[in-house]
Amino acid sequence: MARKRPSSDGEDVNRWLQTVNNVTGLPVRQVAPKHWQLGMRNRVSQYTMDIKDQGEWVSYGVPLTPDVEGRKQAPFYRGLLGLSGKLNGSHIGMEGDKVILTREDPKEGLDPLSFGRSIRMLDSAHEAAYPEVLKEAKRHGLRFKKK
Repeated sequence: MARKRPSSDGEDVNRWLQTVNNVTGLPVRQVAPKHWQLGMRNRVSQYTMDIKDQGEWVSYGVPLTPDVEGRKQAPFYRGLLGLSGKLNGSHIGMEGDKVILTREDPKEGLDPLSFGRSIRMLDSAHEAAYPEVLKEAKRHGLRFKKK
């Protein structure tokens, strides 16, 4: 039996996001081909989740904070690495001048249910990580860089 190859035109991800919008009321907008933004809100923050169809993978990303400045950056980043290791399937990283939270799913086998679960998992990771990043910056006497 031949396996169905994941769609690479982004149409399946678009359909799944429209379902998320219909079920949850969360606002969705397409910002580029194969790139959408989903308006999110949890107990700690209101934010935007980026979702990209990478062909064989779907990636999810959330900006946490601007990068930091100050003398004790190394312990701050070490703390973020430790926190990243505790998150279930999500990762803390840097993108440009932002601290971000990401996760990825292989597109093969992904369906609307597992897609929605990944969104919820990243939201839960955001809810746990965001306050910890703020505490870690404060603990080391760091400032967030201004844009």
